[in-house]
Amino acid sequence: MTSSNFIQTCENIHSYTEPKYAELFRLIGRQPDGVHSLVHLRADILKFLPEIESPAYVERMSESLRD
Repeated sequence: MTSSNFIQTCENIHSYTEPKYAELFRLIGRQPDGVHSLVHLRADILKFLPEIESPAYVERMSESLRD
């Protein structure tokens, strides 16, 4: 495997394993007041986290917003 093939393979793996919401958060973050909106979204997630039936997924989403 050449280095260019290896890099392409790594990029493919990343794109297949990255949650879809990560790209959405990046796009929102680039908009005017986008970061502000994401901060409020995370606050809402943390507020409702105890009531959510599958908290592991939502916790990962919250961590993604934190980062």
